[in-house]
Amino acid sequence: MTEAQKKAVELQNEIETACVRYGLNLTIYDGKIGFVDQANRKIVMLWDAKYKVRE
Repeated sequence: MTEAQKKAVELQNEIETACVRYGLNLTIYDGKIGFVDQANRKIVMLWDAKYKVRE
């Protein structure tokens, strides 16, 4: 496994832990990334992915 893959797995674990802690599910809706409140089953936030190239 490459270093980048190890970082990606670590980040995935952190995101999953945070979602459980805050009672939110990560989702993709209408081409955007968002959070769904588990209790109310409603989308509470959506955003577009933004990418910047570091030099």
